[in-house]
Amino acid sequence: MINPFTIMKIIEENYHLPAGTMAAEERGRTRIEAEARAVAMYLVREHTRYSFAEIGRHFNKHYSTVIFNCNKIEKIVQKGCNPYISKLILKVERQLKES
Repeated sequence: MINPFTIMKIIEENYHLPAGTMAAEERGRTRIEAEARAVAMYLVREHTRYSFAEIGRHFNKHYSTVIFNCNKIEKIVQKGCNPYISKLILKVERQLKES
């Protein structure tokens, strides 16, 4: 079964981030960490039945941050304006199916 922790782990591996980065509470994140978190939130929303509030609790974020990030990544995927993110999402989705 797909859960937020599985997605977080796969995203951290693909972005070469230390374990636990997705749920870290401290400030001062890099753009890469913020992008990775946004992609992970989007994938959790797409592949689970978790609400925005539940996803926010997993990432230690407010639900409005989850909504913003999911909408942002959805637009990127639909418009195809960032091929790296689009390819990464396809790659992660394949990894999720295999796990």
